[in-house]
Parts: sequence; structure tokens; C-alpha cells
Amino acid sequence: MPIQLIENPCSESICAMWHITEDMDFFLHRLNLATCPGFATVHHPAKQVQWLASRLLVKVLVEDYWHQTFEGLYNDEHGKPWLQESDCHISISNSNRIATAILHRTRPVGIDIELIKPKIALIASKFLTPYEEHFLGQNTALLTAAWCFKELVYKIHGIGNISLKDHIAIQPFGLDAVMGKACATLNLATVHHFELKYFQWNGYMLAYNYYLKANNP
Repeated sequence: MPIQLIENPCSESICAMWHITEDMDFFLHRLNLATCPGFATVHHPAKQVQWLASRLLVKVLVEDYWHQTFEGLYNDEHGKPWLQESDCHISISNSNRIATAILHRTRPVGIDIELIKPKIALIASKFLTPYEEHFLGQNTALLTAAWCFKELVYKIHGIGNISLKDHIAIQPFGLDAVMGKACATLNLATVHHFELKYFQWNGYMLAYNYYLKANNP
């Protein structure tokens, strides 16, 4: 079974991770590229497999977990992915041999996964404020989580023209467990608040958002 992690962050959403061990033919035989345009723009073989895996993961979630018909995917003018013939919100992310996806029936979602590498410290000042750099320090896992948090908020916003450093703020958090929570804000004309969740797995950091209200009856 390709799905390594499956969770319902709230009653209206689903999140999953695919550990890619299959070759390209496996995905090509299971995915109709006519319903998922964009493959021709991906040229590196490893990136092609990631691209295919993330789209097939969405298809599996829609069909096998939500028991709905998968009509395909498309990207809007800002590059944000959407399901064909559906108002469902989705977000996808790939890193190395991992593909991830999150779906929500009615509200914007974001997900990001990164391989935890020390070189993240070299670019920290490009996406973190001095205050964030202070409380995160040089901890590679914390810095990677912070990058994931800001990337997924960027994806939720969905229309670009924002700065990870200037417009997205992260509240202090720690990595005391394999899975934990954090908070972030998107500061534009109005301030938007996000509840975030992280998950550490085999040297990767996975982060996504969820909606607390959706858990209430």
C-alpha cells in the first residue's frame, strides 16, 4: 500500500503521504495524463515521478477515501492546483522520494514537506525575521519546520505577491514530539491566523494546516 500516513486533520479534510518506491511506469499506467495537464513541463526524471505520485495520491484520496469520482486536476493562473468539477481545496508537496497531499471540502489548505538538511541555516535570514531567527536558533529541524510553515501559508494564500519574511509570521514553538502544533499569521490588509501541525518522519519534516472549528459538532 503506497500511503504511509493518513489522517483527518478535521472532519472535512484528509491528509496523506506517499513513500515513492515505484517506477514511472507504475504511475503512468494508473493516471490519465489528459486529466492532469502539466506533465510535459516537467523534464527531470526524478521530478516527473514526484509529479505523477502527487497526482495519483490525490486521485486515491478522492476515490478510495472520499468515494467520489476523480475528474482530474488543473492549475489556475497563479499555479494553484484544483480538482476538476469540484469546489474542494487541495494542496500538494514533494521532496525527494515523498509525495504529499491534503484536501478540504470547503476551505483553503496548505501542505509542505522538506528533507531536513543543515544547509537550511544558510538561507534562514532570507525567510525569517530577526525575532524568528532568535527563538529558532540554529536547530536544523526547527528551521526546516519554520520554512514548511511559511510555505504552506503561502500556498493557502494562493495568489502570490507576498514575502515569506515580511508577510508571514510564526509564533514560538518547539519540537518536543514526533507530531506537534504551531501558529502562524498572514499579515496583509487584514491579519489571518492559522493553526498548523507538523510531523517528523524518517528525516523529513511535513507541515500542514487544519481547522479547529470543523471538529466541533
